[in-house]
This record gives sequence, C-alpha cells and structure tokens, in this order.
Amino acid sequence: MRCFRCANLIVSLPEGDPGRESGDWHYFPAAVVEVYEPQLGSFAGVLCWRCMHEVQPDMWMDRAFWETGDPAVPFAQLPKYDRSIPDHNCFQTYAAFSPKDP
Repeated sequence: MRCFRCANLIVSLPEGDPGRESGDWHYFPAAVVEVYEPQLGSFAGVLCWRCMHEVQPDMWMDRAFWETGDPAVPFAQLPKYDRSIPDHNCFQTYAAFSPKDP
C-alpha cells in the first residue's frame, strides 16, 4: 500500500530506526485523515509517517489543503470516510484506493 499524498510505500520501521523518532508523536506507519468538503462530505486520505509530520493535520483537513502539493490520489478519487465502518480509522481499510505500483 502507498501513501495517498507522496505515493511512497507504507512500511513499518524497525525499533531503533531514526525515522521513528518524534518528540511529539508515538510512531505509526500510516494514518487516516478526514478530508472534508462542505458540499460533498468527508473523504479518507491515508498519509505515511513522513507526510503526517510534513503536513501536520489535526486528523482532518479541508479539500483545498489536501490539493496543495499535488497529492498522488486527487480529491476526486478519495474514498468516502464512513464512520459506520468498524475500521474506518485503519489505513488498510482503504488499500483498494492506494496509488498503484509503478
């Protein structure tokens, strides 16, 4: 599976890897971020560890913010963010929408 923003593979870094270091956050390989458009509702964006640090969303962002930086998955292709799905905050739930391998 790949990050919806940078298209890098989402991998779990081993213990002790300097890439896991953060003064503020506990490590996780990827996170689901709610991307909100008032007229259309909420959509799911999957961000890798690096993109989460670069973008620093507050677990949601608006469409305009998502579209900055030319994301690998454009807003129009994001899946719906549906809170009724038990694993709606699990990044693997949205694997079918991941950018394809080159």
